Parts: sequence; C-alpha cells; structure tokens
Amino acid sequence: MKKIYISKKEILKDKRFNNSIETYIKIMSCIDETVFDNYFVDEYSKFYGIKRFRTEKWQKEYFKIFKYYRNKRNKHQVFSLKNILEDIYNKVGSVELSFATKMLHSLCPKKYPIYDSRVATVLEIDKPKGNEIDRKICSACQIYKELCKKIRENSYLSQEYDKVFRNNVKYSSKD
Repeated sequence: MKKIYISKKEILKDKRFNNSIETYIKIMSCIDETVFDNYFVDEYSKFYGIKRFRTEKWQKEYFKIFKYYRNKRNKHQVFSLKNILEDIYNKVGSVELSFATKMLHSLCPKKYPIYDSRVATVLEIDKPKGNEIDRKICSACQIYKELCKKIRENSYLSQEYDKVFRNNVKYSSKD
C-alpha cells in the first residue's frame, strides 16, 4: 500500500471539507446530550448519507438502536460491533457494516474508526462476503479487525490528522 499524505493547505482550501468538519464537530459534541430529536437525526443522517440511502422506517430503527447502545455505554456495559450488527440486522434485515461503525465511532471516537467504501478502497480492504447472515456478520467483524490493524500500522495518519485539526474536536469524556 502506498503512503497517504494529508496536506493541511489543500484541506483548508476545500470549503466542502471544512463544512463537513464543522458538521462532524457539532454532531460529536452533542452525542451525550441528544434526545435523538429531529435536528440531531437530520444532521447525523445527512452527514453520514443515511437520508439518501435508507427509508424513514430504517432510520427510526437505527436511532432506537443508537440510543440503546449509548445508554449501555453510559452504564459502562460492554458491547461490540457484532452486537450492533446483529441488532441492526434483526430490525432492518441487512448487515450494515458502514452504518454500524459510524454508530460505534460516534459512541467511542478515540477507540473505533469508521469503515466505509472510501476507507476500504484507500486501505485496500474487502467488503463483507457471505450469503448466510452469521457468515456475513462474521466476515464484517473480520474486515473491521483488518481495518483497525491497518490503521494501527499507519498510525502516522492519525498524527497527521491531529496536526491539521488539533484543537477542533472535543470528544466526550465518556470515550
């Protein structure tokens, strides 16, 4: 895999990216206090592409699950990506690695990265495979482990990102 560079100058010139960072900061700063009202759900859904790709019913179930896991986190109860994937599957009928990791990251941003197709492409990671649900969830968890490993191996990326956005994001004390 070729080395990836982050150019602060180029990033800061891109208004679209700066708007995204501002939205991310807003979302992350209210995870602990949100009652999952329309404003939060709309902001989160627009930012992560949920509105474009999922039905209103799907979104309702997703945010119920999100609230459930936020409550578990707040009570210091253990849960995993696999738990979230299974709950999403049981409510909406599909294995949603990308949206599950976005939820996990939102709850514990310093611990869990986001998997999506762009990250998978850059880090040369496969998509989940399998027709049987258990196999597909297992595959998704393996792929996520691979993502975490590659991020650790390329820790310079986190350091570069932190240099660019050093003081912008204040994460929850619960993370």
